[in-house]
Amino acid sequence: GGHSDSYVYCSAGRRLSSGSTSCASKGGPMSWCVEGGVGLQHGHCDDPFCRNGGALAGDGLYCHRGNIVSCSGQGAPSLFRSCSDIRHRIGDCTRTEHYTCAGSHPSPTCRFLGSTT
Repeated sequence: GGHSDSYVYCSAGRRLSSGSTSCASKGGPMSWCVEGGVGLQHGHCDDPFCRNGGALAGDGLYCHRGNIVSCSGQGAPSLFRSCSDIRHRIGDCTRTEHYTCAGSHPSPTCRFLGSTT
């Protein structure tokens, strides 16, 4: 089906924005407008990673923005595993372990970068 590549802000049936927002300029090339959310976030521009060259090997797992994401068809990436920091409380101190996504399709992993206290 067709996809919209822009949106406008409306509230109570009245337009709030003076023009439309281009998803290509806001979300990147091939970003599409997606319905959903609440209030002023009812429509938003999706992440075009899986369809604009990020998923060159097709469906599966990839590193994207420091996390492991899953790509399927032309859809936006979905979070498969977060590679975010993990904090541990040790007495009065907090140790933070830092992770990022490493590797490539089809088997990216969360790689330990080090820790800080």
